[in-house]
Amino acid sequence: NLRFYCGAPLRSMCGLPLGTLCLFGHEVRPITDVEIDTLRDLAALVMDQLELRRSSIELQHTEAALRESERSYQALTSVAPAGIARSNRAGECVFMNEMGCMLVGLTSEQLLGMGWAKAIHPEDRERVLKERSESYAKGVEFHAEYRFLHRDLEHLLNSDPDLAERYRVFSQRCVHSGQTIYQGL
Repeated sequence: NLRFYCGAPLRSMCGLPLGTLCLFGHEVRPITDVEIDTLRDLAALVMDQLELRRSSIELQHTEAALRESERSYQALTSVAPAGIARSNRAGECVFMNEMGCMLVGLTSEQLLGMGWAKAIHPEDRERVLKERSESYAKGVEFHAEYRFLHRDLEHLLNSDPDLAERYRVFSQRCVHSGQTIYQGL
């Protein structure tokens, strides 16, 4: 037999009612302003905890989606028949796929940071670096045509037997991956 009830609404951050934090008892009794304020404070704490939990779940979903996106990106760039690079906001190379490394004749480690500039033909290097710097300063995409020092893959492969072997293995892996995808295996 309930004889006493007092409640404070639980509202979402956008004001939608979600429920009520209730106090009830078997005896009738008056409630003071201090107790009403305390009940409202408790309701606010409940909503804070619910919001923290919602944010935590949302963050977990976002992190999982990011991990899956990164896996997909890595899978695609590992079999791409073209060089793919990614830079940070400072214009430093943070990623170069295997084909890109083979095309310019440098390792991924050599290309990181500003190392990628070593692969640009000396006659184009100053212009490209200037254009890239201006693009980053303006916050716009960088587009340029320029030559690499080793733009001829045949020349690269003939001049470096180790690179030729890595390219052979890489191309076989790409063909196998493509066949596997095509066959749906």
